[in-house]
Amino acid sequence: MPSDIWDAAPNSGFIYDYLNYALQMTDPPPVYHVGAAIATLSATVARKAMLEIDFHDGTTAVQPLHMWIMLLGQSGDRKSTACTRVLELAKDYTTEQGPTGGSPEAFYQWISLNPGGYFFFTEMASLFGLQQASYWQQGATFWNQLYDGDDFKRSLMGAEKGKKGKKLLNIEIEAPRVTLLGCATPSLLDATTRETDWTGGLIGRMLPFYAARDTLKHWANRRNPAKENDLAKQLGDIRIAVKDNIVVGVTAAARAEYEIWQTDVDERRGQFPERMQAIVNRLPIHVLRVAGLYALSTMSGDVDRDLMLRAINLGDMALDTVTQLGKMLTTDRIARLVKTVRTLLQNSPDRTMTKRDLMENLSISWKNLEPVLKSMAEGNELEYYSDGTFAWVRLVNRPALAGLTAEAESYAEE
Repeated sequence: MPSDIWDAAPNSGFIYDYLNYALQMTDPPPVYHVGAAIATLSATVARKAMLEIDFHDGTTAVQPLHMWIMLLGQSGDRKSTACTRVLELAKDYTTEQGPTGGSPEAFYQWISLNPGGYFFFTEMASLFGLQQASYWQQGATFWNQLYDGDDFKRSLMGAEKGKKGKKLLNIEIEAPRVTLLGCATPSLLDATTRETDWTGGLIGRMLPFYAARDTLKHWANRRNPAKENDLAKQLGDIRIAVKDNIVVGVTAAARAEYEIWQTDVDERRGQFPERMQAIVNRLPIHVLRVAGLYALSTMSGDVDRDLMLRAINLGDMALDTVTQLGKMLTTDRIARLVKTVRTLLQNSPDRTMTKRDLMENLSISWKNLEPVLKSMAEGNELEYYSDGTFAWVRLVNRPALAGLTAEAESYAEE
């Protein structure tokens, strides 16, 4: 674990200069500034650059440089402050912010026009809650494909402005390199995510950082327009210098450090709660991408040993976050599935679903679903019935909520 954030950030270049500035102007935890700056640089260059690492056996791995970063902390810890400051500074070098709500079609169409764009969620619960709506049943699959850079094609029926009837809209997203930056309160994250959000890899595709603001160090929202203009120009210079299809290499010394750390993480994987496994499994990929962005931030041609060690230190901060999340979030598997089933039923018509639909939505067998339903029935919040063809379950004794679970609403009220 690095002694402080300066061991986990480059010692020169845009991210270093921005961190120096932000720490004098605002009071969010330093790791929030680094995470937000990495995401912003990613949104600026990810469509133009990639990282390539050569291994001893002659094989090569190529990594795109778009990042999904989630800042975790309690309400009032200045998560969104850290994000909005750097995003505002970079507004001339990134596309407009993508939608944070609405139908899948709204997301498809926006991304098709902005395949290198970015999304900023001031509360990630809105994304996870969105996917639990009936019209977003394939939401996690879409987001996973988006992160993986897979081409995406859909034919949609949409209204043509000024005319009656429907028009066929062909949506095509080619080689997306979308950046995502989001903020989350751990309790609300726990209340609004499904089991498949964790085990299916969606959250694992996000690099998480948990921190807590301790004491007020500066008056909130101090500004230095001249310095901000300098930083914006620096970001613009990087964008100009990064030509299309530029490849960032990794030196042999940097690769050696990475392989040692990757092996260590793999050996420690079993120490983390099952729910955190997807994050740990993908963490080495995140570190490689961070190292590539560090090289671009410092205008370096390759990732050298120093930059790799700094990216590894940031990865260790993320591992510390994984450890903390494992303690803070619901650990009992049945309890987690009860929460997910409750949310699915609350967002279904008449708070009712078939057992088959529940199993398909949760991607689990009847053997694993049955004790969950039994637990809810014993608590008098679930009832069964059959229409002669299908077996149904209905949520009772709980009011339907719009968008969030009962737990989430109570957390929000607090």
